[in-house]
Amino acid sequence: MAAPANGASLVQLITLDWNAVSDPDGPIGSYTWQIVTTSGFTSIIASGFTNMDSDPSVSTPTADKVSGLPNGTYFWRVKATQLVGGATGSVDSPWSAVRSFTVTGTGPAPAAPTFTTPATGASFHVRESFTIKWSAVPGAHYYLLEADTDPAFSFPLTLTTNALTFGTQSEALWGNAIANIYYRVRAVSVDNVRSLPSPTLNHITNSAPVPAGVSQVSPAAGATVSLPFIFDWSDTANPQIPGYDLDVNTDPNFAGAFGVLFLQGVTRSDYLITPDLLAPGKYFWRVRALHGDVAGPWSVARAITVTAAPATPAGVDLFAIITEPGNGYGGNSTSARVMLNQAAPAGGALVTLASDIPQAEVPSRTVTIPAGKTDVLVNPITDRAGTVEWNYRNPTRGVWPGLATEFPRRSSDSLRHAHQR
Repeated sequence: MAAPANGASLVQLITLDWNAVSDPDGPIGSYTWQIVTTSGFTSIIASGFTNMDSDPSVSTPTADKVSGLPNGTYFWRVKATQLVGGATGSVDSPWSAVRSFTVTGTGPAPAAPTFTTPATGASFHVRESFTIKWSAVPGAHYYLLEADTDPAFSFPLTLTTNALTFGTQSEALWGNAIANIYYRVRAVSVDNVRSLPSPTLNHITNSAPVPAGVSQVSPAAGATVSLPFIFDWSDTANPQIPGYDLDVNTDPNFAGAFGVLFLQGVTRSDYLITPDLLAPGKYFWRVRALHGDVAGPWSVARAITVTAAPATPAGVDLFAIITEPGNGYGGNSTSARVMLNQAAPAGGALVTLASDIPQAEVPSRTVTIPAGKTDVLVNPITDRAGTVEWNYRNPTRGVWPGLATEFPRRSSDSLRHAHQR
């Protein structure tokens, strides 16, 4: 080991330096180093490695940079991994002798961020996604979000999935029940100097309560609606994708395995019903929210009467929906041009609009294409959250994903039918 000297006092950024290993049995593929707070190396608080270059004439690096350590005394060691080929593949050298050093300052490191959501102790269901957010830090080039089942974050970290995050939030979802998951986040400067870790965030993934059921908004109980129409209900806490099940039946008790219409995994808290989905008649409808592997309670059944859609002039149909531009980023609005296969008849053509993307909102649920015209511009299509991104795909070969192409329900859905006024 070359540096730092044993017992040295240092301000970060710290360079760990060691002597190269040479052996005739094969090249050195990597070096691995570890840092601990006690000489027994029972809990590894930092670890790293250097790998060989693709050019065999270049030696495997024998130095690495360390930062993000609180003030205190540390012990470190290093080992080499030799590539020997054959069935063995590689062998590790013994660990080097142990050296110590003392950190006396963070140097040019950014300040440590802090988590803003969720609150520590929050609980979620298996396969229920959630957003982790933290404060922005001046001088941060990116952030390193670390996750582990060990509150001491002893390496290797068992749950960390993101090497780096450009921004102050990250999505999380776990596919199995984990009693406790611990998070911490660091700011990293453009010079790759790490901040101290944030205070630890803890959450539980197997004991979350089931939220209360959602409430129906429209149609109202006993209402009469004409096709096409939209079922609408309140958002659940922490909405998911897929987020809701919508059930329509002629039986107010919803007996049996399947009724008239059962839509699973609806992506947002409304849904456009078109004539191909539901015939005129008397029905009852209910809805429930999905929370990963757990479904919430059904809402109270509501009675409605559905009447036939107004007649559409023969031959009039949607021709294309062209998004302009084809994506939305960071809250920027976009637009879509709705086109008919022929000029709208006298009185114009009324097109019903809907979105499948939870954050994307159309300015109105209907738009009129004037008589004699073939198209109209829908604008602005906005992002109600202001912080998400979505992409649109243009429809092809008679399939109209429309404004909801990130999570299409089916063909011919979100910008659906032209109806004569």
